[in-house]
Amino acid sequence: MLAIRLGLFLFAVSVISNLVGNMTLAESLVATPVRITYAGALISVGAQLLMTLTVAGLQSPPARLLRSVREHGELLASRWRVIIRLAAVTFWVSVSLYIVGVLGDIWTAGAAFLQLRWKVGATEISIEGLALFLAVLVSAILVSRLLRFILTEEIFSRIELPRGVPGAVDLLSRYGVLLLGFFIALAAAGVDLSKVTLLISALGVGIGFGLQNVVNNFVSGLILVFEHPVQVGDSVEVGTIFGEVRKIGFRASVLRTPDGADVIVPNSELIGSRVINWSLFDRLRRISISVTAAYGTDPDRVIEILVGVARKHPAVLANPAPLAVFDRFGDSALSFTLFCWSFVDAFFLARSELTIAINNAFKEAGIQIPFPQQDVHVHWPEGQGAAVGSISRSKEVSQWKSDKNPAFVSVEESLTKK
Repeated sequence: MLAIRLGLFLFAVSVISNLVGNMTLAESLVATPVRITYAGALISVGAQLLMTLTVAGLQSPPARLLRSVREHGELLASRWRVIIRLAAVTFWVSVSLYIVGVLGDIWTAGAAFLQLRWKVGATEISIEGLALFLAVLVSAILVSRLLRFILTEEIFSRIELPRGVPGAVDLLSRYGVLLLGFFIALAAAGVDLSKVTLLISALGVGIGFGLQNVVNNFVSGLILVFEHPVQVGDSVEVGTIFGEVRKIGFRASVLRTPDGADVIVPNSELIGSRVINWSLFDRLRRISISVTAAYGTDPDRVIEILVGVARKHPAVLANPAPLAVFDRFGDSALSFTLFCWSFVDAFFLARSELTIAINNAFKEAGIQIPFPQQDVHVHWPEGQGAAVGSISRSKEVSQWKSDKNPAFVSVEESLTKK
């Protein structure tokens, strides 16, 4: 509605200008908006046509051969639409300025603005140099992201590479492109690269004094990339922290704990301290479950039940085969241990389900799992405490419970006096 009202207003002003004899004003008020509108309509139609051809091209059989197109077709189409629309708007604005007759003036003013310079000490800085630096740096960032996308979606998914190599190639290629882009940006901005060498030397002195930890973490990150002691997806223990490695950077790595917390661990700890990697060469982990049975229970029967329970569980591997052993004669029970193997991802759930299954199997077999108990018998020496007559009495001491020993101990004391 606003565009229609504005058009009617300009048309009315044009008619009035024509009546009063101002033909130039009348032509400017009518012809210029008509030309701009016509150019906008043509550019819009061209943009829509180009977007349609892009979507059709992404859906064509040759394009569907690419994994990136199959997996991220909608995302690629959306990104191309944004690029085409931005290009169309930029082109329409340029054409509109040309029709109005101010494009040359704006271009000249912009060129003059880029030539502005000022000095900071002995260094001369120009707007053009800063613009070139930012343009090249942003281009390097976009190229690094595009390279990572191509490597992940098209190359690494088609080539079988040793463990850790894809991550190393991805990391080195991205940071290599960024470093190369940074130096090219400096050169495009007119910075003397020989002065950069002096700057690096000065940074070396600062590194020696205050950035030792940063450099240590950086070098440790390089060691992680090339030696592969820890990789993304590994289940590791660092000190008291257990979790899955989600990201390995040049300075620090990220572990996701079973509680859902993301723990940032410096790379120096992954290299310089003791690290338990449960999935370095495979993703297997042994499950150990200790159980007890009452005295008088057949040990062979207990071992048979334990092995049978393990073999029936779907998360327990058949090779290595489950094994149950008779450990020792305990103070209050016979001790057994079940050993079996499962995958790291299913370890905690499998151990819990096996424990429940063992408890149910023992109940069905009538095998008791005793709690720790102790009987105390007090015997008086013969003739001790001789007295008139004989007195027999029995006294049961009430049960007690402590925080350190949850079992109840019943003590029966028998005293006999003659």
